[in-house]
Amino acid sequence: MELSDELYDRIEELSETGNEAMESEDYAKAISCFQEALDILPEPKEDWEAYL
Repeated sequence: MELSDELYDRIEELSETGNEAMESEDYAKAISCFQEALDILPEPKEDWEAYL
């Protein structure tokens, strides 16, 4: 089973924004982005490659 392109792209976008925030030491923003990405990932979250 695969994520829709739209959902995968959104998770990638949030992850990239989170990574950029980490590099800028904006940890609150990074956590927010990573949490939002996890929130939109279907259950069981651990089974998706995007979880990593």
